[in-house]
Parts: sequence; structure tokens; C-alpha cells
Amino acid sequence: MWPLTPWRPLEPAPWQRSMLRLLTIGPIIASIPIVAVYHIGTYIYWRPKRGLARHLGVNVFRYLGAAIRLGCVAIRDPEEASIPKLAKYHRHLADAGEPRTIPPIKDDVPRLPVLESAGDKIKAAPFPGFMLAPKGTPQDDIWARAKPGEKGIFYIVGGGYEVGHPLQFFCPWDLVNETGLRLFTPNYRKTVVHDQAWPTQMFDLLAGWQYMIEELGFEPKNVVVHGSSAGGHGCLVLTRYLDELLQTGWTRWGLPAGLYASAPCCDQTGSMPSIDTNQHTDWLVDPRLIIFPVVLRYITNPTSDPYLCPALAPRPDLHFKRLAAANFPVYVDAGTDERLWDEVVRTVENMRYAGIDVHFTGYEGGTHCEYVFARSPVKFWPGVGFTWPLLVSQFKQFLKQAWPDVQTASA
Repeated sequence: MWPLTPWRPLEPAPWQRSMLRLLTIGPIIASIPIVAVYHIGTYIYWRPKRGLARHLGVNVFRYLGAAIRLGCVAIRDPEEASIPKLAKYHRHLADAGEPRTIPPIKDDVPRLPVLESAGDKIKAAPFPGFMLAPKGTPQDDIWARAKPGEKGIFYIVGGGYEVGHPLQFFCPWDLVNETGLRLFTPNYRKTVVHDQAWPTQMFDLLAGWQYMIEELGFEPKNVVVHGSSAGGHGCLVLTRYLDELLQTGWTRWGLPAGLYASAPCCDQTGSMPSIDTNQHTDWLVDPRLIIFPVVLRYITNPTSDPYLCPALAPRPDLHFKRLAAANFPVYVDAGTDERLWDEVVRTVENMRYAGIDVHFTGYEGGTHCEYVFARSPVKFWPGVGFTWPLLVSQFKQFLKQAWPDVQTASA
């Protein structure tokens, strides 16, 4: 039995996965009208505020997202170490450097307890990293060491720590276009195999930070961290680890200039009410089915871990108190209709209880990170993607708070 579930997510061999897809694709397609009729019924019964077209779009999308998974753990991304093919639609926004291999954290970096939470089952290892720069940057300069005072973005991709390529969607490309800053993003190892469960992602985020600070030469105070969903959670845990390193007297990596967590996953147990009450208003497939179990393969008590479940952390959280004392800029956003709404709100409350002046934005009617679909040629439901301009505006405001005396392209 895996953590949090009474069943084991399937891990079929490639040929078995192909057979499953072949046998089920027809029934899945044939079932779409039935699902649509069912959700016409749920619309009549619940009378949601967003309209029938939105209700059908969100629920059919979620059904398909669950159905095509067939209860299986995701496969390894064949493009994980390369710029994905879909990036061709975003190259007008920014320039990308050639992918690099990011080395693991060095032996002299203190291993705090979170890195030992899976015993010897998880090891540090190399992984791919990517760099974006403003359009027109010479290739030789995209990966150049930071100039004195240069600002940058450390971007963490979402996807439940199970899927997600940082350059697949337009969002990081557009942030570079909007801000004029370089953006470094580690494509941390995903939880698709046993030896890449949590805390693999913690190892890799630290290695990515090490690379940006030591190899690329950015000063910690000149870097902001940003991510969405699991990437938002990554912002929280990276900042927590860096802060705890400082408490040990190890100061080489410092703290970033601020963090912006968009719809962060803050409860890896899925214990908050909105995970169920917002089921029919969000496209997000229940993360308790596959995502949480594969992330937490070796974790027996995540509820007591402020890294995995900051929403459940006891008050006052001493880490948050230290950020408050340092006037550390924290921006958080989430959609009011998303399944993670309650855990995001609880985490913001924990931050405010500790004294952090959190800038929190609740997007009325927003679903989970639906801005990633903002420029999709297919409009999955009316208004999809409306939050992206709002997020960009908030991000520019965030940069001004992090660096009040510095002009960027966002000013």
C-alpha cells in the first residue's frame, strides 16, 4: 500500500501502456457525450455561478485528464534535456540558450533533515537546466555570468512534481519579455520512478540555486523565485531551506530578494475542504489519486512536515517569523474556484500570523493555474486564461517591492 491511498498507482511497462491506450481510446472518446450529459445534470442540480459552457468545459476537461492517465504513473519526458518542440510558439518572446547539465549540490552543503527524510533511497544527481534572455541577446551572452548588480528570475515549473517541462508553456518566456530579465529554470527530476520521489526535488532545487549563485554569479539579493502549483510549493521549500541554512551559520547562498508563489500546493495530503467542494468548478484532477502517492513514496507522516505541508504547520512558524523580521517580499495568488484554494488561504493565514505582510490575490472565478491555457488555440471554456494579464501586473508590482531602487523593463 502506498501512502495516502488504499491502492497502488499502476506502473506498466511501455508495451503494456501502449496496449492500455489502444484498448481504451475508443471507449474514452465514446464516453464524452455521456459525461457532458451528466454534467448538464450537475449544473441543473448545483446551479454554479459561472454558466453552463464554463461548467461543461471544466468538467469534461477534468474527466479527460483523469481518463487518459488510466490510473498510471506518468512516463519520463523524452524532451526533458532539450528545448521542447512546443517552444517554437514562444520563441518570439525571448531567446533560449542551449540546455545545460546542472551538477548536484556539493558535498560541503549542509544536509538538513528534509534531505534525509527518505533515508538512502534518494540521491543527488545531475539534471537539465535552461536559461532564457530578452529577445536579441547574443547566444554567447545568454549563459554569461551576471554583470555587477544584474537581476534575475529563478523559475520553478509546476506539474505536481510528476510532469512538466519549464519551457513548454509560454509563461516563463513572456515573463522575460515583460521584465527584460534573464530567467534560469532547473528542470528538476520528476517522481516518475522510485528513486526520484521526494525529496529528490529538494535536492535539485538547491542544486539549481547553487548553479545560479556560484556558476552564473548572481547575488542572492538580486534573484527572485517564482513558480506555480508544485513550482509555487518549490518556491516555499527552497526559501525555507535557505533560511534554515542561515540559522546554522552557513551563509554562502543567502536568501532570494523575494518569492512569488502562484497557486502553490501547500498540503500534500489533500486534507482541506476545497479539494472536494471545488471538484466541479476546477479542471484539476484529484491529486490524491496519483500525484501525492508518487511524490510521497517514502514519507510516512507528511502532515508534521512544514516543507511538505506548510498549510498544516504549527503557529507561529519560526521560518515565517524570520521572513517577517527581514521584511521579505511574499506574493501569493490562487483562483477562488480551484481545488487548492483552502490550503493556499490557510498558508497565507499562517504567514500573516507570523507577521509577514503577504500580498495575496484571489482571482474570482479562477481555476488552478488556468493562465497556462491563455494562448492555446483551443479555448477549453469561456474566459480561460483571463488571469495571465493580472498575474503579470502583480509580478511587476512584486519586482518593484523586491528592488525599489532599480529600474527594470517592468517599471
